[in-house]
Amino acid sequence: MKQSFVCTALVACSNWALGHAAALQADAHNYWLRLCTDCVPRELVHAPGVGFSLSTSSGTAAVRFHNGTIAPVARVVGSLEYQELMFHLADDPPSWPLNPWERLKDELRKAKRRLNKSRGLPATPEVGTLSSMIEALRNETESFLGHNVTSVVVSVPSLPTLRQGHEHIEDVQDAVEYAGLEALRPELEEIQAGFAGYGLGLCKHYVDIEACYRERLDMKMSDVLALSYDRYSLTLSRTLLTTPLRQRVQAHFAGDWSLGRQVLDTDLYWRAHPTEYWGTIGEFIYNKGTYRRPESIDVVLLLGECAADPDFIEVLQDVFRGSGRMTSPYYSHVLSGTASLGGQTNQGRLSANDTLYMAAKGAAEIAKRVQEAPPGCREPEFCRGNREDPEAFLVKQEL
Repeated sequence: MKQSFVCTALVACSNWALGHAAALQADAHNYWLRLCTDCVPRELVHAPGVGFSLSTSSGTAAVRFHNGTIAPVARVVGSLEYQELMFHLADDPPSWPLNPWERLKDELRKAKRRLNKSRGLPATPEVGTLSSMIEALRNETESFLGHNVTSVVVSVPSLPTLRQGHEHIEDVQDAVEYAGLEALRPELEEIQAGFAGYGLGLCKHYVDIEACYRERLDMKMSDVLALSYDRYSLTLSRTLLTTPLRQRVQAHFAGDWSLGRQVLDTDLYWRAHPTEYWGTIGEFIYNKGTYRRPESIDVVLLLGECAADPDFIEVLQDVFRGSGRMTSPYYSHVLSGTASLGGQTNQGRLSANDTLYMAAKGAAEIAKRVQEAPPGCREPEFCRGNREDPEAFLVKQEL
């Protein structure tokens, strides 16, 4: 009898806990289902989303159209000043001001920024360098679209000094503003933009706040490793992601500017010993990216113009062989040199164009969603007309 009573009590407590959790979930759910006070403007609904990706050596631009297609626009090779800036930004961030003298210097720095901005000048020399890149990408995009670009989502490398709260993330924000653009959301790190570019962690029904909420409940957190490989450097970042918009932990970053693909052509030693070069790359990824535990990685993102190189893919296969992950559908796509792009499997091999523009495409996808989706609320029924096909809308108006 006593045992029966205990079991009954446990069942009752369990049911109460489940019911309480469901009630809390319902409360949160209802909070996100509040009605919007206005409609998303029709021009924003149908406008293309523009994404820029700043890498350590260049910048890329992409556009996401209302019909769902994403087009690469242009690549702009960074100036010497730009590449040197990115190299220095890879250093560890400065410590927070702790003593009165450091606080005073920080206040003077902020005052100088404000003064320069009030004079119509770049807030810092770094802002001038970054804004030149962003302006070049804007000009290329405007030429591609045939009209002005006013807003953008920008992705940046996962460099320690380009994280929220540090001085140089202000430089990126001010550079976007100085280039005459509005940032639709805070800067994405390259790993987040790449995650979106590969079509991962995205709501299918992103305009429907209720449907998107339910989709996110079923999304699983992934341990993500992003590898950015170009002619000038090899960098990697690693973090936990469920959606592209939020990191669970601060991304780990590592980079080596002596392992860029061009050294096979310019460095006499590496040119004579290519096998050793690729072995060094494998060791870098194994030690710095997987922490010698490749089986712990759920998703690998290939980014940068050289990431689709067959020799690089072979190195990755060697790193992850035996981890048990090679049987995963996602790994079989990426590590065999094919990819699932935007939810559609690309049966051909990954090209340099695919990996070069992947982060920019992800930023463009996020830009389109930010523009088009209601801001954390559900649109009233009378807003539906704004979302109809433009041609169908014109026919209705004529009738």
